[in-house]
Amino acid sequence: LNNDRKPIIAFENTMEELVTSLGDGAMNEMPSFKTILLRALDGVMEYSVRGMNGEPEKVKLLPADLGEGGERKYFELVKMIHELDLNLPLSPIDAIRVGLEERGYRVGEISGRQHRIVKRGGKYYMVTGKEKKIQVQDKFNNGDYDILLLNRSGCTGINLHASPNFDDSRQRELIIAQTDFDINNLNQMLGRTDRTG
Repeated sequence: LNNDRKPIIAFENTMEELVTSLGDGAMNEMPSFKTILLRALDGVMEYSVRGMNGEPEKVKLLPADLGEGGERKYFELVKMIHELDLNLPLSPIDAIRVGLEERGYRVGEISGRQHRIVKRGGKYYMVTGKEKKIQVQDKFNNGDYDILLLNRSGCTGINLHASPNFDDSRQRELIIAQTDFDINNLNQMLGRTDRTG
């Protein structure tokens, strides 16, 4: 951006399944892998039983239900998780997006996912919805988006190369944040930004 180029950041994983597991509600910080570890610990405190009607019912144990030694170990694990130096964001692509937006950049995304994390009013939320990839392509090429986040969902059917036919014809710069291990997808992605002929 400082060199008057338009970045396209390519990645493979959206971490959507983990993002979806966050559910609704405000979070004070960008969810990290600590969040998942704490949820996993809570998950082992639940089990299912068949009710009188034959339907499964969830039962949640409290730490006190584990006995004195079990309760102590539970809280030791909670403390250990909180003390981990593990500030990796749960969804790196959302952390990148939020960081860029906080700096005033307009960020588009073609990833195929329905759920993502956004920051509003100092809190983080999981939101649902996506733009059609042709709309995102047009907004990027016409200057409505400064940066584009892209995965294999945008490998075909769109043109992101610099062209005098677009309102914003600045040179594109592809940054591969996470490579696609399928060489065919990678070649297709490279072709979105680098056209000859």
